[in-house]
Amino acid sequence: MQFWYKEGIRLHHLLNSFATGLTLKSSQRDNNSILICDKSLHPAVGVVYSAQMLLYDMHTCADFDHLSGVGIPEQLEMQKIALEGVRVVCTAVSSFARGIRAGGVGNAGTSPLVINCLYEAAKYHFWYYREVNKPELLHEVNEIILTLQAIAGTWAVADRYLSILNGDEFRPHAMPGESLP
Repeated sequence: MQFWYKEGIRLHHLLNSFATGLTLKSSQRDNNSILICDKSLHPAVGVVYSAQMLLYDMHTCADFDHLSGVGIPEQLEMQKIALEGVRVVCTAVSSFARGIRAGGVGNAGTSPLVINCLYEAAKYHFWYYREVNKPELLHEVNEIILTLQAIAGTWAVADRYLSILNGDEFRPHAMPGESLP
């Protein structure tokens, strides 16, 4: 099992490099918000953020492979990377959502490849909100929700994700009975 965690760590570094390269390319053109002007980068950014979220999701809650109940060092390192990585990527996705909206969405030019990372980040923001009760996390979710709503006019999967996010499983406990905007 040691290889599983070592390869996860290597994938983390690879995906981070890819994401950094994409966002640096974008920031050279636009200093105000991530990826506003260059919609051609949106699909690649959506795919890399989705891949990061998937990798981190597989490693945030580690099952111990050792009979002693203590994880091996690589496992614990990957879990630490995953927990921090989720936080970083969710913040980046919220910024990405703001950039998508600022650049104009709702037309056929919006790629469906950005939708999954938006949904995954919203799920994690909701989870983290329930864990620490930080209202600013709901602001981040709202940015993502507004972007999904704008995309839903073009891509039905965005509307399906919105339905899931509006369900009881994800609704913050501080807002019972309310649906998200």
